[in-house]
Amino acid sequence: MNRKPLLALLCALLVTVAGAVWATGAAADWAPPNYQNVATAIPGASGDRVSDLASKVRRVSGDMVTGSAVATTSVTCDSCSGDAVTMQVLYARNVETVHVNNVAAAWSACTGCQGSALSLQVIIARSAKQLLVNNRSLALNTACLDCHTVAAAVQIVLISPHRNRLSAEVVDSLVALREQLHQQLLAELAAPPTAPAAAARMAAPRAAAPPAVRPGIAAPSTAASPVDATVLAIQQQLAADLQASASSHDIQLTHG
Repeated sequence: MNRKPLLALLCALLVTVAGAVWATGAAADWAPPNYQNVATAIPGASGDRVSDLASKVRRVSGDMVTGSAVATTSVTCDSCSGDAVTMQVLYARNVETVHVNNVAAAWSACTGCQGSALSLQVIIARSAKQLLVNNRSLALNTACLDCHTVAAAVQIVLISPHRNRLSAEVVDSLVALREQLHQQLLAELAAPPTAPAAAARMAAPRAAAPPAVRPGIAAPSTAASPVDATVLAIQQQLAADLQASASSHDIQLTHG
C-alpha cells in the first residue's frame, strides 16, 4: 500500500492544528523569534521499538516571540511501536507578546502496532494579556488491523508578576511528574477505552481551567482520571513555587 499520501495528510493536519504559519503577504520577510522543541518517533522496520524525548527549559525575550512544542509518532510497520515525549518550559516574563503552540499527534497504518505522543508545555508569564495559546492533540489509525494510538497535549499557563524562575527542587519534581504522566498515557494505550467510553470521553469537556491557584491555597480537586490528577498536581506545585497570581491548564487527550 502506498502510504505517502497518508503521511502527507498527517503533516498537513499537524500544520493546521499547530497554527504555526506566521508570515503574511505584508510581512513575508520577517518573523518573530521561534523557540521549538520537537520529539519524533518513526519506527522503520517490522518489530522496531522507537522512542524520542525532547526536553527544554528556555528564557525568552523580545517584543514578540513564538514557542512550539511538538511530539509526533508515525507507525507504518507491522508489530512496531513508537513513543514521542516533549517537555517545554518557557519563561516569557519579559516579552510583550508570546504565541505558543502545543501539539501531540500519533498515527498508525500497520498490523499489531501502537503509537503514543505526549507534549507537555509550561508557560510562565508576567501578564495574561501577552499570551496567545493553542493546544491540540490528534490520534489516528488508518488502513490497519489491531493498531492503537493515543496522544495527549498538556498546556499549563502561570501568571507570576514577582518570581522569576522555578526552584531547582520543583524543576526536579516537574521532571518526575512528567514521567508519571507518560506512564499513565502508556497505560491508556495498553487498555484503550471501548467505543462507547471513548465517545463519552470525547463528548465531555476536558480539563476546564480550575480556579486561580494562589500561594498556600490548594485548588479544589476536579481530577476525573489519573492523567487529570497528575496535571493538576503539576499546576499546583508550579503555582505555589512561583507565587503565581493565576494559573490554568488544558488537556487534549485523544485515542485512535
